[in-house]
Amino acid sequence: MNQALPDLWALQQLDTQIFELERSLARLDTGAETLRRRDEAKEAAEHAQARLQKIEADLTDVDLNIKSTEAKRKDYESRLYSGKVTNPKELEAMEQEVEMLKRNSDRLETRELELMEDQTSAREAHASARQVLAEAEQELKETLERSAARRGELEEQLAGARKARESQAEKVSDMDFALYRKYEGLRAKLANVAVAPVAGANCGACNIQIPGYLIRDARAKDDIVICESCGRILYPEG
Repeated sequence: MNQALPDLWALQQLDTQIFELERSLARLDTGAETLRRRDEAKEAAEHAQARLQKIEADLTDVDLNIKSTEAKRKDYESRLYSGKVTNPKELEAMEQEVEMLKRNSDRLETRELELMEDQTSAREAHASARQVLAEAEQELKETLERSAARRGELEEQLAGARKARESQAEKVSDMDFALYRKYEGLRAKLANVAVAPVAGANCGACNIQIPGYLIRDARAKDDIVICESCGRILYPEG
């Protein structure tokens, strides 16, 4: 029996484990999609806030205009009814100015009511957007925390597997250097899998049926047996 074959199979299992751990690390959720949703929610909240601020600024301007218009109207009315102005044309002009200021005041009050309605809906939209943003930020925080924890676990497992692999590779190399070199060459060409288990009567890698004489030779474990289909070293477990 070739004593290096069981150790070579153990080395293959470690290389498979390392490959899977590295792939899991590469596929780990970095939070990119959650970050995109958070950024969209943030942009929506900022837009809602800007809209609310614009409406409130317009309300302030309208309120100031109303007060200014009312002050002017009261001033004209005070002068109009004070009895100090007696010129008919001047009185008529003042009456027209008072009417114009009343119309302006009515128009401004109507606009104020419209803006107050807009303000109510804008406040509701802003509150809703802020809630969505808070939820998105919490989701992002939890995703990043989970990802960091999982990354730590995988990196710890990977470090352990690599250390074990180094020891196992040295062991196989010391026992049969030519076999170790063949293994590394096959692994580089065959997607990291140089040794395939015999699954029933089939190759565990390519699933092609193995001739009976090769199965017998493989089970004897006296020398390496190569799958005629995929070129991998066959190893019967058990």
